[in-house]
Amino acid sequence: METLKLILLLLAIYLGLPLLIVWANDKIFHRFPSKAKIEEYSRRFKERLLNPNFAAVEAHFKRPVPEELKKLYADKNEILRGDFEVQTKSRQNTDDCWYIAFYNPADEENLVDVWQDCK
Repeated sequence: METLKLILLLLAIYLGLPLLIVWANDKIFHRFPSKAKIEEYSRRFKERLLNPNFAAVEAHFKRPVPEELKKLYADKNEILRGDFEVQTKSRQNTDDCWYIAFYNPADEENLVDVWQDCK
C-alpha cells in the first residue's frame, strides 16, 4: 500500500506540477486582450489607415511622399482591401506574385511599430 501511495505521489509531482506551471504561466504572462480592447484597436487602426499623416512620413524619410502613394491612400475602397495577391512582370519576363495581407497606416506610429521585414 505504501508503494502505491509513493507511485501516486511521484506521478502527481512529475505530471501535475508541470501542468500546473504551464497553466500558471499562461494565466500570468500570456493574457489575451479582451474583446473590447481588440475592437478598439481595430477601430483605431482603421481610423489611422483612412487618415494618413504624410507630413510625419516625409519628416521620417526626409523626402516627399510620391504622388502615386498619396493617390493610393486617397482611394478608401482600395486601402481597406486585404488578403489578395498582386501579379507583376519582372525584368526576366516571368511572373512575380506578391501577397498583400493588409495596408499599413501611413503615420508616425506605424513607422515606429512596423515589423522591419515588411516589404
